[in-house]
This record gives sequence, structure tokens and C-alpha cells, in this order.
Amino acid sequence: MNPLFRGLADAMEKDQPWQGEHVYHVGGTTRWLRSTAARAGERIALCCTDITTHHEDDVAMRLSEARQSFLLALSDNLRPLSCPRRIMDVACEAVGRQLKVAAVGYAEMQADGETLLDGGGYGDGRLPSLHGIACRLSEFSPGFRRALQDGRARFVADLRRAPIERAGRAGGIYGRGVRATAVAPLIKDGRLVACLYAADAAPRNWTSQDRNLLREIADRTWSAVERARAEEALGVELRNMGRLHEMSTRMVKAKDLHGLLHEVLDATIELHGAFAGNIQLYDPDNGTLHLAAARGFDPDFLYRYKAVRAGDGTPCGLALSSVQRVIVEDVEREPGCITMRGEARRAGFRAVQATPLISHGGKVLGMLSTHFRNKRRFTERELRMTDLYARHAADAIGAHLREQMRMRNSEVLESRVAERTQELQRALDALNREVLERKQAEDRLRQSEKLKAIGQLTGGIAHDFNNMLQTISAGLNLVRLRIQQGKLSEIEGYLRRAEKGTQRAAALTHRLLAFSRQQTLEPKCVSLGRVAREMEDMIRRAVGPSVQVEMQMGEGKWLVMCDPNQMESALLNLCVNARDAMPDGGWLTISTEEMELSTEQAARYEGAAPGRYATIAVSDTGFGMTPDVLVHVFEPFFTTKPLGKGTGLGLSQIYGFVRQSGGFVQIESVTEKGTTVRICLPYNASDPEFDIPVGPDKGQTLLLVEDEQDVREMTGEQLREMGYRVLEAESGAAALRLMKSGPHVDLLITDIGLPGGMDGNQVVGALRELMPVLPVIMISGYAAGPTAPDAELLRKPFLVTELAERVRAKLEARHP
Repeated sequence: MNPLFRGLADAMEKDQPWQGEHVYHVGGTTRWLRSTAARAGERIALCCTDITTHHEDDVAMRLSEARQSFLLALSDNLRPLSCPRRIMDVACEAVGRQLKVAAVGYAEMQADGETLLDGGGYGDGRLPSLHGIACRLSEFSPGFRRALQDGRARFVADLRRAPIERAGRAGGIYGRGVRATAVAPLIKDGRLVACLYAADAAPRNWTSQDRNLLREIADRTWSAVERARAEEALGVELRNMGRLHEMSTRMVKAKDLHGLLHEVLDATIELHGAFAGNIQLYDPDNGTLHLAAARGFDPDFLYRYKAVRAGDGTPCGLALSSVQRVIVEDVEREPGCITMRGEARRAGFRAVQATPLISHGGKVLGMLSTHFRNKRRFTERELRMTDLYARHAADAIGAHLREQMRMRNSEVLESRVAERTQELQRALDALNREVLERKQAEDRLRQSEKLKAIGQLTGGIAHDFNNMLQTISAGLNLVRLRIQQGKLSEIEGYLRRAEKGTQRAAALTHRLLAFSRQQTLEPKCVSLGRVAREMEDMIRRAVGPSVQVEMQMGEGKWLVMCDPNQMESALLNLCVNARDAMPDGGWLTISTEEMELSTEQAARYEGAAPGRYATIAVSDTGFGMTPDVLVHVFEPFFTTKPLGKGTGLGLSQIYGFVRQSGGFVQIESVTEKGTTVRICLPYNASDPEFDIPVGPDKGQTLLLVEDEQDVREMTGEQLREMGYRVLEAESGAAALRLMKSGPHVDLLITDIGLPGGMDGNQVVGALRELMPVLPVIMISGYAAGPTAPDAELLRKPFLVTELAERVRAKLEARHP
């Protein structure tokens, strides 16, 4: 109330009004009054008004303005700062001076999540420095610890009355002179990361303004610290990326693996701040690491560790055995490094890291290690960059090894190519000689085949002529015999047969002239069935006895307009092709038929027009043709036969002949089942005389096997004149059927060249299984060839007397 009394005294003495504000204590509370006083005679008129609320608002506004001004000034001071430590120091000093406390600082939570480490801050000298002091959460009282973990600020006015540590006043911060403290925890992602604290050497009543200011300063400062750390980390990352880029550029310019590895090693040593390091390459043959690049080591140390094995107690050996990075932060305290402590002391390092160099395929290529003179703890960023450097080193080593392998392979390949070239040259020379020799052999073979073909043709012609001459000779002999016997009535039949043999010889000569193109060929009305019948004998001779020939003549009477000689040549050519497709024998079927094609049906065949057609087809049971061969069969010079066996012109000539005659050719073939070629010629006229021939009657006597009917009949007649009983058979199959029917046979007379799949020798063998001691006379129009054992050979043409003598001698030898 002193200001009020002084004001009243001045009003009385000076006789002037007075106005002022002052504190008024009543009932234990403090109020603010605004008083006005004026002299009224000997008295004072006093008027007092309670302005407590107004005064508090005014104070609060001034304090708020002061706090905002302080915060703005602090933000301006913190904004240009980029060092986290400097930001914390500036903030702590500003808070300490603003609150007029003895100390302000930050304590950060460590990686264990339990220890708060004091990072230092502001102090006015009244308290000892708390920098570097570590305090575990378990050392705080339970209530204080829970408040920090929940993010609730704690303000303690007097530690003597409310200790925050389990030890109470026995030690800790109380023992360092702290009597009042305020702690604002910082929570990130639900976890306590740091604390901003204020401490005073005397008890202190923390006002609401103090508390709000401390909380806000804690948040702002920590945000600034995190921003600075992020910028610092980004700067470090950018520098590392720049360093990595620079290292990559230098690696590209490096000339060899040695230069590449030294670039990686130098960059890693610079990144880690190490004093020494090395890169070793792994030798898979003996399982050891060998030194490839080194910096900062004594030569004696490098010599002692020039080769490192897995599990030898060194960090590189441990990393090699585990294929993982090994970090030794302190050699003196690491239990697994006892054996190398002496070596570490001599070499002057205290910490070491070893990172395996691993290929993309997971194989160990080497080791990258760095050494430090002092204890060393690595950050995640450093380890990540180390992995990048290790990847560059592994890529360089892998590329070098691949290049070495490529060079070795190239040298080996060049050597092999040279050797192979020499071998190929020798083989080519040998092949050229072989080609020349083969060509000469082919020429000789071709000439031999020509001679053989001529010989076969000559033999066949000779055989046919011998059969005809045999008919003529036998007929004339029988005429002479009948004249001597006076049986003139029988002479006519023998002369007719002799004349028929003469006509057949003339017909054969006519065909030979036609095939040799020595006569004029003209289109005529031709019956395809008649052409087939007339060609039957020649076809059977051409295909040989191993092929069964079956004639299936249709009932039609249509004639076609074509050159008959060309038709005969085409038919014979098709039969020869069928024979070649059946090297082990088979069935050859010649068939004729008539058909009428509609427009739709004719469109299916190349060159066909709607209308009536007479056809003749040749079918075999040979090995057939594949579709890719079938499309080429009508091409000139295309053949599937071996060299010297065909010209490839047969089917193309047939195709041309048929197309010129207005017809078309059909061909069907199935592999392993056979082929059918059908010649289709347009209808021209009808043949009222067309008839199907009937085969010869079969008689019985001494077993005579002969496919030529006239020869068989004339020889049988001669034998009957001699008084023998004769059984006749036109083929080996017929002879077997006769023998199995039960007759007794004393002598077998058989032709060697029989059709139907069994030649004379095969007939003898089959019949001797039924009759082992059967005498045999073999007759043939061919030159001498192999005959069955104990068989006599009688060549055609032969005289009746010669036949009679041979038969009588054979029978007398059996029944003397």
C-alpha cells in the first residue's frame, strides 16, 4: 500500500489530484487497484477500482508478445544453421538466457532404446557440465519414466521434495547440484527419441509461460535438428554418389584389373576415413584369398597375410567362411580377435571391416577390407555405400575373369580351329580323291550297268526266241515222225503250232523295232485290255519270277485314241518301276476299267475334263512313296533309284504321252503298302470284239513245269509219243498243288525261269521236301546258270532225241 500512501501525501501537500495503480493483498490473494485521490479541505476524497482482470490480461498480452518475439528471433537464428549440434547449442543458450536458468541441454535416446545420452548445451557456470552423461530410463522413478515415455513434460520445482531418480538425493543430477528441473520429451512414431531439459541450482516455481515456452522450443528445435540432419544426410549421400560416379569414371579409364581394384580401394578408404585397406581375390582351386591391391600397410604385414584361408581367425577369414560382412569395432575387446591383437598392435589398427565381393551368381570373388587406428562404429549409410563399392569391385573382377576366360577360350578355339582346318583340309583332299575315284567307279559302273542291261535284254530276247524256235523245231520233228508213221491227218496241228511260233517271233521283232523307235508311230483306236493281254508275256519276263502278276481285265469295250506302241512302252515302264519297288517280290496287278467324270469330279484332277474315260492301272505291294516324294514323281530326271538304276525320265515321258493323248494320270501311294498309277484316256469308240482271254487248260502226265504254253504242250506231246504219262503245270505253285494231290512222280522236268515268285530251283527244293530222291531235268533258254543239286541241264532249243535220251538216262539211273 506504500504507493497509495505516498499518493495521498502528495495530494494533501501539493493540493493536486493523484491517480495510480497498486497491489492490494486481501484474504491471502493479490489484487490490483486503480485509485484516484483529491483534497477536499482537510480531508482526502479517495476512489478505488479493482482492475485485477484487466491487469492480468495486459500482463499476459505483454508476455505473449515477448514470447512470440523470442520465438521469431530464435527461428531467425536457427534458419541459416545447417549443423545439428550448432542448432541445439544456439537453442539451448537462447532458452537458458530467456528463462534465466543455470543449464539447458538435449539428451538423445541411444540405439538400445533405454539410454539417454546428454549432448551438452548452455550453462552459466552455476552447475557443472552434464555433457556426455548417460542416464538409463530404469534409473528414473516409475512415475517420471512413464511420463517421459508417454510424451508428458515434467516440471519439478524442488528435487529435495520430489526426487525424480531412484537414488533420490544420494547421487545423480541431485548430487551434481541440480535443485529444480523441467523435462520436455520428444516422441516420434510412438517412441521417445530425445528430451529437452532445463536445470537450476535453486528451487524454482515453473510458471505456465515457462512450461509453454519449453514445450514449444523443444518441438521447434527438434524439427530444425531433424531438418539439418536430413540435409546433412542428403549432402553426404550426394557426395557419396558423386564419389561413386567419380570412381566409376576412373574405373572406366583404368587399363587393367590392378587399376580398377585400386580405384575401388581408394574410394572405400576415403569413404570410411580409414588409414589402410586391401582387396583380395579368391582362388577357388585352393580356397584362399590372395592380395591384389593394398594401401597403407607395412610390407612385412602384407607378406604375412598374403594368403588367407576361411576360418583362420582373421576378419577376412571369418567373412570368407560365413560369406557375410564382418565388423570388428574394437580389436582389443572383441573375444574372437584374441589371436590377432598382437599383430593389430604392431600394424597400428584398432578396428577393421571385411566385406565379401560376391558375383551376381552368388559366388565369392574376393574381399574388400579397411582398417582404422581407433575404435570405429559404422552407420547404415556407410555400410550401404560400402556394398555399392563392393558391387563395383565384384563386377570388375567378374568382367576380368570373363575376359580371361574368353581369351583362353579364344586361344583354345583358334588352336582347335587351326587343327580342325588342317583335318578338314586333309579330309577335303581325301574326299576329292574319293570323289574322283567314285566318279571313275560310277562311270565304270554305269558302263557295266549298260552292258548288263544290254545283256539282260539280249538274254530275254534270246530266251523268247529259243522258246519260239523250240515250238517250231518240235513241230517239224513231230511232222517228220508222223509222215514216217503215215499219220498224215495229225500233221496240220503241228504245222499250225510251228506257224504260230513263227508269228510270235515276228511280233517280238515288231515290238523291238517299236521300242527302238525304228518304225513310224501313229495314234489309233486302241483297246487298253488288249494291249495288256498282248504285253502279258513280256511283262512277266520283265518283272521276273519273284513277282506275281495278276491281270484284272474289266468288262468294258471302250476304245481310246493313242499310239499303241507308246501305250505298250508306258505300260512296260510302269511294270518295271513296280518291280523295282518290290526287291523281295510281291504282287503286281494290271487292271482296266471304265469311268465317267462329272464337272465336279473332273475338277479334282489336273488336266481332266468331264466325260467318259477308259483306264489302265498298275498296282504294286512295294514300299510306297512319301508325300514329299510323290509331288516330284513326274518331274524330268527325278528318281528315287540308286545311281545307275534309273534316269528319272520314265514317268515324265508317260505323263507327257498321256497329256498329248488328251488324258491324265492319277497316282496314289501309301508308305509300306504300295503304289497305284492309273492312266486315264478319253473314250473314242466301242470295241464289239473285246473279250477276256481264258487261261490254258491244265492236263496231267510226267511232271512237266513250263510257263510257255506252246513249249509245254509240244514237249508234253513229244514225251507222250515216247510212251510216258505226263502231268503239266504252268508254274511252281501249280506243280506243288499237283504233288500234294497225291500222284506218284518218277521224274521232274522244269524250266528254270518261271514266273509267279518261284523259279525252277525253288520248285525243285519244294518238291524234294515231298520226295527227297526225285530225279530232275532242268531246261532253260538262258545262258548257263546255277541248278539244283543232282539235276541235269537241258538248253533250249533241244531235239526230241536229246530229250528222250536224257529222260531215259535219268529214269534208268533211278531204276537200273
